[in-house]
Amino acid sequence: MGSKNTGIFQYDFIIKNKRILIEVNGDYWHGNPNLFNENGTDGKRKLNEIQINKQKKDILKQEFAKNHNFELIYIWETEVNNGDYSKLKKIIC
Repeated sequence: MGSKNTGIFQYDFIIKNKRILIEVNGDYWHGNPNLFNENGTDGKRKLNEIQINKQKKDILKQEFAKNHNFELIYIWETEVNNGDYSKLKKIIC
């Protein structure tokens, strides 16, 4: 396990034997969809230019992972702060 640089993108962690990439995303910087949206409706805040650009890069990282047969797991800052590591169960099991 450890940071993985693919030459094009860097991911926070990789589990090579399970072909899993893990990204731990900050709620603000990556525009957590539970907190932000494009127009600031439904009680969410409006995405800014930085967040929109970061999300575009995140989509490219998703496509790269998929095209190279990796599962990409996102863990949000809110989940870490709440002690919710349920997405990691498949790695442990």
